[in-house]
Amino acid sequence: MSPDRPYLRLSSFGNAGSTQADYSKDSDMVEVFECTRTTTNRFKISLLKPSVRALVLACKVSVRTDTRGFLSLQFMIKADDGQVTFVEYFVSVFFLLVTDISVRSSRLISDFC
Repeated sequence: MSPDRPYLRLSSFGNAGSTQADYSKDSDMVEVFECTRTTTNRFKISLLKPSVRALVLACKVSVRTDTRGFLSLQFMIKADDGQVTFVEYFVSVFFLLVTDISVRSSRLISDFC
């Protein structure tokens, strides 16, 4: 996410290749865009996959992130009777400092939870 072009870039990579999609803050799909500095976050697709069920039903989606890498997805879903329901999905990046006593060294392990 960036205050400059490309404002919002979603990308993915894997064994089959890579892809990316850019979204302008002026896009018809974007209602409000607020970003004061460029940030980059990475999340395992396996952690985002459960949110697809809500995404399919949603008529609006709010995407929020912060400097800690916390991702919040809020889905607005309208039922057949007109009632509105919100589903929220959260993902955070978890960092663990592991110390190996045998070699007396420390390393940072990044795991997504």
